[in-house]
Amino acid sequence: MIKAKGPLVYLRSLSQKDSLLFFNKVQKSTFFLQDTLPWVLDIQSISDASRFIETYSFQEELDNGGLYGVFSNKNHTLLGVFYQHWIHWQHLSTAIAYCIFEEHTQKGYGSEALYLLCQYLFRHLKLNRIEADIAEHNLQSLALVQKLNFQKEGYFREYAMSQSKLSNHYRYALLQRDFLE
Repeated sequence: MIKAKGPLVYLRSLSQKDSLLFFNKVQKSTFFLQDTLPWVLDIQSISDASRFIETYSFQEELDNGGLYGVFSNKNHTLLGVFYQHWIHWQHLSTAIAYCIFEEHTQKGYGSEALYLLCQYLFRHLKLNRIEADIAEHNLQSLALVQKLNFQKEGYFREYAMSQSKLSNHYRYALLQRDFLE
């Protein structure tokens, strides 16, 4: 279970008790997020939100991923989510994805949350590599990973389906030795 806190935000694992909160936040940001994170279109009910959380809770129970809420230190508002996909323990690597809900963007929350997550993955889980695949038109997300020294490693043509069209993605990765603490 993740426990990470910075000056602005803290990360904590989402659980079933967060289903309504998560559902409401996704609903408010669906239009904003749907071009880059097609899964938001699948969250049509509280039970959909609950199943989404349950999937990552199962991974976390296996010590193999998780869904982490980004919360404000000031008022404990859910600002976004970061999720970690399956860990390749043999290779000490994992992949992440994330979103900051529309009303909370451009305030530094995403930068701090990504920093905290990388710190947790490198220090506590002792991983060596973190990957992020980002749609080429998602300029905010591309800038975010570059700010934390992720390196561009690849370009995937027609990689992901979003709103019935395929989008190109970049793969970025951060190695433990390149992490700027």
